[in-house]
Amino acid sequence: MVNGSDTWSFWTISGAYGDTGGYGNTCEEGNQGRPISDGFIVRLRHSKSNNWLHSGWHDGHKQQEVSVYDSEDFGDNWKVEVDTVHWVKGGKVMLKHLNTGKYLVLEEDVFNRRYVLISFD
Repeated sequence: MVNGSDTWSFWTISGAYGDTGGYGNTCEEGNQGRPISDGFIVRLRHSKSNNWLHSGWHDGHKQQEVSVYDSEDFGDNWKVEVDTVHWVKGGKVMLKHLNTGKYLVLEEDVFNRRYVLISFD
C-alpha cells in the first residue's frame, strides 16, 4: 500500500474457508488482534467491497487468475509464510494460494499508477 489513507487498499483477515485437510492452522474467527503465525491459512476480505480475494486457474487463458468474489469457496484460502514466528507490521510476508501453490505479488500498474495483484510461479 502506497498511502495509508487509501481505504480501497484495506483488507480484513479471516479464518480459512472449510476444512483445509489438516494443511496448516487457521485463524479463528473473532480473535481480532491475535497474532497470525507462519503457516496459518487465512482469507482476505476487501474492506470496501466486502468481497474475498480469490484465485484459481482460468481455463480460457490457461493461467492463474486473481480477483475478488462475493461468494466463498476453497479458492479463497491463502497460506501465510513469514521468516519470523508471527506476521508483524512492516515485516515480510508471502501469501501462497492453497489450491494452486502460486504466490501473490504486488506489481505497479503503469496505466493508472495504482497497485494491482498478480500471481507468479
